[in-house]
Amino acid sequence: MDKYIFISPQNNIDIEICQCGIEECENAHFFGPAIRNHYLIHYIVSGKGIFVKNDVTHSLSAGQGFLITPFELTYYEADREEPWTYIWVGFSGRKADILLNDAGINKETPVFSNPNIEKCMYAMVNSNDPPENTGYHEMIILGELYKMFAILISENKRNELDEIKGNESVLKAMEFIRNNISNNLSVEQIAGDLGYNRNYFSQLFKKHHGTSIMQYIINCRMERACNLLKNDSLRISDVARSVGYSDQLFFSRQFKKVLGKGPQKYREEFI
Repeated sequence: MDKYIFISPQNNIDIEICQCGIEECENAHFFGPAIRNHYLIHYIVSGKGIFVKNDVTHSLSAGQGFLITPFELTYYEADREEPWTYIWVGFSGRKADILLNDAGINKETPVFSNPNIEKCMYAMVNSNDPPENTGYHEMIILGELYKMFAILISENKRNELDEIKGNESVLKAMEFIRNNISNNLSVEQIAGDLGYNRNYFSQLFKKHHGTSIMQYIINCRMERACNLLKNDSLRISDVARSVGYSDQLFFSRQFKKVLGKGPQKYREEFI
């Protein structure tokens, strides 16, 4: 099943194809550690294996791929029980790093996952070079390479937009919580107002803020309570209601859990 295509290099062009091929690896087949002088993308069709770079080992399987960047030491090895079959394409050129960065694949993030490029990868290695059309297969490979980048870049840009939208939604939720701290707040209500379901928005909030949305609500309430407790004309029950707790005892337990002391003790130490 192994197939290789090597193409004579050209100079001073945007993208040039160096080689492409497909290989059904034997158990534990490996390459490296070694250095290449051009970019090389491997896409895994089936099976499993590892890719090692900068002492970091990535365990990969079908639908994933990895990038080898020029003049960097890398190593990869097929699984001993389920060895991978992969398609690779090697390329260089003035715009190679620009296209890769737009796709979100570079030396810092060399591993990606996108099964939508499989058709393009197969088209590269299945290209032919009929005698009457010398070099025709190079045009096919280059065209499919650009199609592959179009798929990768499109998905990466969509992910970036989703990331921006998610961050904006989290900021809106945080502002809403701070402005409504005395009300009965629920994750369902906040998520629903922003157009998300509860579980997804909980994950989104934690990803962007680092804490759960409920913990953020509690922290905001305790921060406000600390400021209110500095006013000794307010009763503890007044403070509790002002930060969304109708039960003073429950408020006191929550306050002590977060601050390490009860609200009365906090007030006494402040005064």
